[in-house]
Amino acid sequence: MALIQNSEALGEQKGSATKTSSIGSGNQNGSSPGKKNGEGESHDDSTLFSGHKLRVLMITTLIIVLMTFGALVGAFLVIASNRPLEWRPFELPVQLWLSTAILLASSLGFYIGKKKLFERNEKSAHNWFRIAAALGIAFLISQIWAWIALYQMGIFLASNPFAGFFYVFTAVHGFHVVGGIGGLAYLVTKTRENSRNESIWNARKDLSAVAGWYWHLMDILWIILFLLLGFWQ
Repeated sequence: MALIQNSEALGEQKGSATKTSSIGSGNQNGSSPGKKNGEGESHDDSTLFSGHKLRVLMITTLIIVLMTFGALVGAFLVIASNRPLEWRPFELPVQLWLSTAILLASSLGFYIGKKKLFERNEKSAHNWFRIAAALGIAFLISQIWAWIALYQMGIFLASNPFAGFFYVFTAVHGFHVVGGIGGLAYLVTKTRENSRNESIWNARKDLSAVAGWYWHLMDILWIILFLLLGFWQ
């Protein structure tokens, strides 16, 4: 009987030791990857994008974008220089001037937002990034407005080669602007609150830097397209 009691006591001691070990192991490992720290920020938020990998990815994207627009611009210049009989340029609708002003304002808003972010004023940066994204949407609306104006004038995609280039240029550029707005929207969600975590702040700076490369390139490309369509006819 004493042997059975001793065996039971030994079993209880082993079970207690196992629970203690389990609890200690959980404390040692810390919070799970999805758990938030004391600042209310995710531990793995700063590692969503590696600064180096993010830059390489964006540089690759920009090269593809430049190659795409380079091919389109090259084709436009060749045909415009040959001046075929069916080449019939038209005066650009006033909406395109408005589009240009809106996109320049958006680029300026992004620049200010990035500057605020680097100054560690993330709430102000958040507001400026929102303005930049809203202006990007306004740019797309003005482009659709310009298409409607041309439609009312009886100018369509297949009307003549110049009209075809106009629609292709604005459509392809607008498609890329949509991608840029998506990047801005993501940046807006990441800068809603100031971060006291150095690694998270650095990750947000990296994100804003590469997003700026893309957004400012959209600005430069649009100015080139606008000048070609308006003055290289």
